[in-house]
Amino acid sequence: MIEPTRDELLEEVTRNLASPLNPLRFTPTLEEYYRTTSDRQHRRSLIFATIIGLGILCLFVIVRLSLNTLAPHIERSWEALMAVVAIVCMIALVGVVFARDHRMVDRLIVIVLMVIAILVVEGFRLETGDTVTIGIYCSVMMPLAVSSLAALRFWLAVGVIAFSVVVHAIGVVTMSVFNPPIHLPSILLMVAIGAMGLWGGYREDRDKRRLFLYLTRERLTAGIAQERNAELRTIASRDPLTGVANRRGFEECLASLSENRQRTIALAMVDIDHFKAFNDRWGHPEGDQCLISVALALAGELHGVDDFLARFGGEEFVILIVDDELVDLSSVLDRLLRAVEALAIPSGLASDAFPVVTISIGCAVIEPDDPLSFSAHLKRADRALYQAKTGGRNRWVIAGRCSANCRQG
Repeated sequence: MIEPTRDELLEEVTRNLASPLNPLRFTPTLEEYYRTTSDRQHRRSLIFATIIGLGILCLFVIVRLSLNTLAPHIERSWEALMAVVAIVCMIALVGVVFARDHRMVDRLIVIVLMVIAILVVEGFRLETGDTVTIGIYCSVMMPLAVSSLAALRFWLAVGVIAFSVVVHAIGVVTMSVFNPPIHLPSILLMVAIGAMGLWGGYREDRDKRRLFLYLTRERLTAGIAQERNAELRTIASRDPLTGVANRRGFEECLASLSENRQRTIALAMVDIDHFKAFNDRWGHPEGDQCLISVALALAGELHGVDDFLARFGGEEFVILIVDDELVDLSSVLDRLLRAVEALAIPSGLASDAFPVVTISIGCAVIEPDDPLSFSAHLKRADRALYQAKTGGRNRWVIAGRCSANCRQG
C-alpha cells in the first residue's frame, strides 16, 4: 500500500473526527495506517498476555492436581489436554513474534483462542462427579481472558467470545452428567462475563482510537507547520528568477560565518558588463534569461562544499569562496570569467570589443583574525569591482593587491 502524505493523512484524520458514527472503524486509508503504526505495541501486548496466560495455566494445573480428585486414567488424559493447551499458547507466542503483518497476527490469535476454547470444554467433559462443576466454572473465565488478556480488536473479540459461549453451552448440555440447576447458570454467567468484558473492550478500543486521532492530528499539524515554515524561509532567502540565494540569504550566511570566524574567506562581487545596454537591445525577457544563464555558469564553477552564491541585486552577484580554493584564488576567478564568456551570449553592443556577455569581479580576502567587519570587506570588494570596471571590464581585481594581479579572461 502506498504511504499517504502528511496532508492526505491529516485530511483522513479530520474526516474521521467529524464522523463519529463508527468509532471502532476508520476510513480504509487511516485504518491501515492505524493498524500498521500500532502493530508493534499490539504484538507486545499479545506476548505479555500469552506469558501471563501460560502462568495462569500452570498455576491452575498445579492447584487442580493437588486436589487429588481425578481418577488416574482421567488425570492422564487431562494432563495431556492441558499440555496441548500449553503447546498451542507457545505456537501463538512464536506466531506473534514472527508473523508478517497485523492481519496474520489477528487471524492467528483468533484461531488459537478458538482452539483453546474447545480444549477447555473438552477438559471439563473428561471429568466425573463433583469435579465437573469446578471445570465448568473455570471455563466461564474464557471471555475474561479474551477481553482482558488477549487485547483483541473489538469485533474479533465479539466473534471469539460468542464462539466460546456456544462451545461452552454445547459442551455443558451434552454432558452425560448434565445437571441443569447447577450447570445451566454457568452459561448465563459466561454470557454476563462476556458482555461486561465486551463493554469494557468496546470503551477501551473506542478511547484508544479517539486518542490516536487527536494525537495524530496534533503531530501532523505540527509537522506540516514546520514544513511550511521551512518552505517560507527557503522562499524568503531564494531569488525566484535565478534560483540562487538572494540578498537576505547572503546576509544570513554572513551572520552564520561571523559567529565562527576561523576560516579564510574570499568575498567576490560580480557584475555583468554592459547589462543595461543588453536589456535595452534585447528586452527584459532576454535579460532575465541572461541572468539565469550567468547564475548557472557561476554556480557550476564553485566546487567547495561551503562555497556560496547569491544574487545581490539587479545584475550583481556575490560569491563566498571558503578555505580550500584560496590557495589559488586567481585560478578560481579566471574560471568564473571564462565560464560566463563561454556562454557566448550575444551582447548586442556596437563595439567589437565585447561581442558576448562578460563579467567583472572585485574580490576581498578575509582572514580569520581580521578585525574588520564583513560589511567593511563588502565595501572593499565593491571598490575592487569598480577598479575592474574602470580597468576595461571582463577582468578581476583583488583588493589590496597590485594591478599586476588583475587578469583579463
